[in-house]
Amino acid sequence: MNIGMIVLYALGIGTVFGMLAAYIGITVITERMGLMAGSLGHLAVPGIVLAQHFGFDVTIGALVGSLFIGFGTMVIWYLEQKTKLPTEALTVFIFSSSLAVALLFLPHAEPRALLCLVTFYILRPDLA
Repeated sequence: MNIGMIVLYALGIGTVFGMLAAYIGITVITERMGLMAGSLGHLAVPGIVLAQHFGFDVTIGALVGSLFIGFGTMVIWYLEQKTKLPTEALTVFIFSSSLAVALLFLPHAEPRALLCLVTFYILRPDLA
């Protein structure tokens, strides 16, 4: 495979992901779910932590984290159907649960760093 084919594949994949991101972005804005997008993005943290814990590549952990995102989305949808709680409250519940799962698998020295990072995001959300 020559460099020209690799560039064409990269452009094609980038175009597809760009269209998907635009569609998802429009949906998020029109449904007023801007806060949900950031919280769901943090659902990938347990996958990354599990990959580090078991010695895998972090990229594989991010792919596993995408499964956590799908699972978290389904849980939010299910709880939204069964309870009268607002979507924002359910999102915060799933977000904090995913960070708790990530903390369970971190080695001893690293939870302090993650807690400092979370505290930083709470105190300075404009920098997140």
